[in-house]
Amino acid sequence: MLFDNFLKTLEILASNANFVNGFYLKVFSPRVVTEIRGAQISRDDNVLHIGCGAVPYTPEIIARYTGAKVVAIDNDTKMVIKARSYIQKKRIPNVQIRYGSGIDFPLEKFNVIYVSLGVCPLQPTLKRIIKEGKGKRIIFRISTRLAGILYNKSAYFYAEGETLGGRIRKSKILFL
Repeated sequence: MLFDNFLKTLEILASNANFVNGFYLKVFSPRVVTEIRGAQISRDDNVLHIGCGAVPYTPEIIARYTGAKVVAIDNDTKMVIKARSYIQKKRIPNVQIRYGSGIDFPLEKFNVIYVSLGVCPLQPTLKRIIKEGKGKRIIFRISTRLAGILYNKSAYFYAEGETLGGRIRKSKILFL
């Protein structure tokens, strides 16, 4: 929990630093573009991004690269406020930021669901999405074991023998 709070504080600080945002987008964009291609996301898709945080880089990259409509949610009010401000400053019309959780946010109108690394609680969120996600494309990131423990113990979860939650090692894309 302490590490989570530290990361949230860093994210809030980064949300106001344009040079940090620009650098991070340059570094992070190739990973997201690879995920977009793997999941075959296009302008015709409706994307739900769970766990956008204060700086919704992933929704920004998806929206700009594909033209898809993206709804990004977070279950922390401070993060939602900062994320809305970020999207307004960047003038990204096809991204909406909302308060919500992957456990109970309506999934029906989305055909692509993107689950961020630090989503909490991760296990119930993924179980719900897999259970209700028939016909949807699901993207989530795989982490190292140590980083998963540091990042969020409650998000520490195994899927197909791999750890979720923590530093990104690679991404998983499921077509349900």
